[in-house]
Amino acid sequence: MPAVGMELTLRGVRFLELKDKAGGYSIGRYGESFLPKPLEDETFPSSEALKTLLAEVKQKYNFGFVEAALPEEKAYIFSTEVPQLSPEEIHASLELQLEEHVPVPPGEAVFDYQIINTDEATKKYLVSVSVLPHLIVSRYLDFFTSVGLQPISFQLSAQAVTNSVVSFGNDAPLILVNMGERQTGLYLVSHRTVHFTSTVAVGGEAFTEAIKKYFSVSEAEAEKIKTERGILKKKEESELFFSLANTLSVLKDEVEKLVSYWQTHLERYSNVRQKITRVVLCGSESGLQGLPEYLEANLSMPVELGNVWRNVFSFDSYIPPISRKDSLAYATATGLLLRRHD
Repeated sequence: MPAVGMELTLRGVRFLELKDKAGGYSIGRYGESFLPKPLEDETFPSSEALKTLLAEVKQKYNFGFVEAALPEEKAYIFSTEVPQLSPEEIHASLELQLEEHVPVPPGEAVFDYQIINTDEATKKYLVSVSVLPHLIVSRYLDFFTSVGLQPISFQLSAQAVTNSVVSFGNDAPLILVNMGERQTGLYLVSHRTVHFTSTVAVGGEAFTEAIKKYFSVSEAEAEKIKTERGILKKKEESELFFSLANTLSVLKDEVEKLVSYWQTHLERYSNVRQKITRVVLCGSESGLQGLPEYLEANLSMPVELGNVWRNVFSFDSYIPPISRKDSLAYATATGLLLRRHD
């Protein structure tokens, strides 16, 4: 069943399809479509405007099956140990543990798990468990089926991004910063598995608004300044940089909190005491000039832009039709499709 990876946002919809190709994959149908006015949280995703937009996208691109993203801010994630049993027995064992870890009754929860590593001494698996209220999942399912789309699977956006930008076999701990228009997701990852997430209300719109106020310009002009000049801390750009200093500081502080959290909870997630090795940026607003340099200087660790195609194809054999900067917005949609091939 050919499916597209699909992410719904407050601004609209973004999707991407991967096609089998000798030695990897190529990009099939892809695109993004936006609403005239962003939605508010309380109307998401049940908005009639978003439903109409998605129906138009479905008709234009002619697809019927989707692998869909669910918001990690609605989920609970915890790690625990389970005996080395069959998948069905592990699932049953975890269901009995849910009430110990999350405030959602087992009968009202939908959950999945990933094996992080194996402790041969105790014959146990360390697993990461993601839990969502059944009501949330049902809301998304009803939304997609109402426009004639059939979800094959749901996955947390945070794990989808991890599938996309963290190389197969890379078990080192890192922090992913997924920057969108209104908010930024920060994910603690090791063994290509998300252990902890947080969300900060800082995104591209906050940068635009700060520029708009500081320079007393229109929103369109502020967006242009942000896109063309970025936040490079150069002498001739010092005024622009300082207009964004407070917003940047909030983001930097949140990353530092996650680094500190990891350092004080190592025994919970791994029997190998590894420190955070790097920060990886992705998301529709992460291509801001100077952002990696700013964070690297203030966090004293390597910061890089993610490669969304890392696990999809080699540039030696295929050049995608999406630019590097634009591809950062497709990390979630791409990662949704990679779980089946991990």
